[in-house]
Amino acid sequence: MNIFLLYENTTRTLKVPYEMRENLLKKTAFNCEGSSTGGKYYSYLIQLQIGTNGHTTMVSYEIAEAGKYDMIIAFGS
Repeated sequence: MNIFLLYENTTRTLKVPYEMRENLLKKTAFNCEGSSTGGKYYSYLIQLQIGTNGHTTMVSYEIAEAGKYDMIIAFGS
């Protein structure tokens, strides 16, 4: 499953609407270790434009620390 990740500070800066889960979801970080910040918040569906041809899709993001990145878009299966 592909999971899109949006950095917490970027979420606030862009004013992306998000929700807090009642029950924390256990998430594994990209280094295969448990994530202390993931699984608590998620965004509502937002429109994402991919590429320069105008293709858009609706996605929901996990909100968490993303290191030096503002957003991580998963690719593959």
